[in-house]
Amino acid sequence: MNIPSGATHFRIINALSVISDFVFNPATGAYEPAEPMLNETSNISYSTYTPVDVVTSLIDVVATLPDAPTITTNVAVLGSIEIEFYQQVGVNYYLFNAGNAMKIQEVF
Repeated sequence: MNIPSGATHFRIINALSVISDFVFNPATGAYEPAEPMLNETSNISYSTYTPVDVVTSLIDVVATLPDAPTITTNVAVLGSIEIEFYQQVGVNYYLFNAGNAMKIQEVF
């Protein structure tokens, strides 16, 4: 892990998002979600703040979609994993603005 200078803690973020396929509706003359109830459904989970200078055990961050929807073939589910670095000052954690990144882990 490439830890920014001055970082004292990090946390892992797990995000899930659902994006529907779109179909043309001739009645409205517009493209509309094939699954409007699933489109843009999302959830984000965060780990605790973890010190960068200690060996940590496995970090498990589980994000689940609200109301456990049935996923159809008309949508894509995007899973994103992020690591954010922080500097602790007193009891406050300050997010590092530079060096943060998000990666699309899997689309299924």
